Amino acid sequence: MNFDVIVLGTSSEALEAAVAAGRLGARVALVEPWMPDWFAPGGAPQWLQRMRDSIASCTRTVFPDSPRRRSQAGLPSPAVLAEEAVEREACAHRVVQQRLDRLQVQSFAGKVRFLGADQVALQFSGREMRLSSPLKIVATGSRTEMPAWAVSDGGRIFSVDEVATLREIPRSLMIVGGGATGLEASFLFSLLGTRVTLIDRRHRLPIGPGVSGSTILRQLQRLGVRVLLDSEVTMSSKNPDGSVSVELLSGDRLSAERLLVTTERRGRTADLGLEELGVRLDERSRLWCDEQLQTWCSGLVGLGDVVGHPRELAESPLAPRELVWFLLGHTPDRAVVDKSVASPVPFSSSRGN
Repeated sequence: MNFDVIVLGTSSEALEAAVAAGRLGARVALVEPWMPDWFAPGGAPQWLQRMRDSIASCTRTVFPDSPRRRSQAGLPSPAVLAEEAVEREACAHRVVQQRLDRLQVQSFAGKVRFLGADQVALQFSGREMRLSSPLKIVATGSRTEMPAWAVSDGGRIFSVDEVATLREIPRSLMIVGGGATGLEASFLFSLLGTRVTLIDRRHRLPIGPGVSGSTILRQLQRLGVRVLLDSEVTMSSKNPDGSVSVELLSGDRLSAERLLVTTERRGRTADLGLEELGVRLDERSRLWCDEQLQTWCSGLVGLGDVVGHPRELAESPLAPRELVWFLLGHTPDRAVVDKSVASPVPFSSSRGN
């Protein structure tokens, strides 16, 4: 079967890219690859944001003056918020699916492997189907991988995938990693009245579309979040009183009731056959792309947190629509490139990395 665009994944970026391509009249195939340990379709940042939306409406009523410290009495636990987030995500997914149906986007699911630069093999129910397209968008997402200095036990030290298991709101929490997931978790837990310390080894917070890192920093500080930049964690330990401590490269030691690690994510690229196409992956199996999100294989691009570089660009909320416009030769209202680039470079197999 021949298509204009093949989109791999069911992340929010994948769904938005499929919708954008369909609205431009392209023949689109949306493929859900069957992979072990498949995470929630919306992806970690969006899942946390839906949890935050639930608690934000509650806190605006209970705490109209938005004080820095809030009582946790009567507030729902992360586990309860996660259940609501699942319902919100399912509702949003149904709405998107209706849009895909109207746009005649064809959906498939099965074990996926690239046979060549323009062909994908899809296996399901003992059958094999081959899909062809000059443009392929890989938006399969990522999964948690704990760093060497942290051992997840689903209790005191945990990953974002385990937030949904928390039946109690922690009084204090250290969050390691100031990316999209870490920021969403910081906003969520601060709204729940937790004393949050956000630790990131970069010298500034990542910049979102239309929002500067300094603006995000001020928003966090207004909520009482302590932000430590240029700080790298080298080890963690559990204390006799049940708390958790981390030691920074500077030698400083910090403690809190719990520790959430959001820094390490491994791209869901296993068994796709990308290496055989000459696609470069980083040490965490994520795609390495240029400033147009193009991989080393012509016509194959990455989108969302399956991309290791450039991460901020690939995870931008504007990226799915603008990337599709760019690939299909339309002129978006802003370029899918870094602001330092004056204008889009024609989509090609040339490499600037």
